[in-house]
Amino acid sequence: MSRRSIDDRLADLLEATSLAATLVQRGRETFLDDQLLQLSAEAIAGRIGDAAAKLEHLDPTVLAAMPEIPWPKVKGLRIVVDHAYHRVNVQSLWETMSVSVPELRQAVERVILERQGRS
Repeated sequence: MSRRSIDDRLADLLEATSLAATLVQRGRETFLDDQLLQLSAEAIAGRIGDAAAKLEHLDPTVLAAMPEIPWPKVKGLRIVVDHAYHRVNVQSLWETMSVSVPELRQAVERVILERQGRS
């Protein structure tokens, strides 16, 4: 099995942020009333945290290029949604999906453009 590249992991983050945007489009009230959407948000948060952890392992400078993102919290949320799911606060999860994830998307898009400029 081949090791996925930094660009692959950045693409994973971008894809997860797109999924979050699709979820957010359904609206806050729909999200708060729909356990399946909440579980979807948990899965998205898990993917984001996993991709971040793998990026850090591949090259910590990639995460350092996005200092506005609280990476320990991003990676920590994956642990919560995967292993301590009973502690997930759906209001906080909504805030993460609707506010923090779009900020993450902007940072990832910027880094992708910077990396493309170097190649």
